[in-house]
Amino acid sequence: MSAGVDVDEEKAILSRLLGAGTSPVSTPEMLAAGLQWVLTMVRKELEESSGAGGGCSYLTFSKLRQRFGYSKERMSSYLRRMRAENKVRIIQPTDENGKKGDCRYHVGDVESWMLIAGHGQEKR
Repeated sequence: MSAGVDVDEEKAILSRLLGAGTSPVSTPEMLAAGLQWVLTMVRKELEESSGAGGGCSYLTFSKLRQRFGYSKERMSSYLRRMRAENKVRIIQPTDENGKKGDCRYHVGDVESWMLIAGHGQEKR
């Protein structure tokens, strides 16, 4: 999910497309419109997450710590704040058995938040 996206607004859009509140059943046309919207959002997210310059767009917690040079406690604190503020996109892959893997955080979102919050210049 893109940073700064209003999740409630996206839910409302999808609900409107599926006819929530106006009909007890979604018609095939409503389902098609809803699925088309979801597909558009997924494509947009994939385009945004592909990362310009061929760099890695999403990193695990430990890789973020290595990249930015922060202690485990400080990086954890920053990520909690970013998540609470909905300022970082997160993906959590699952395998074919449904087992969840490690969360991965969007590097660009983390960098932007740190620059805006003034954490880029402090002693690590």
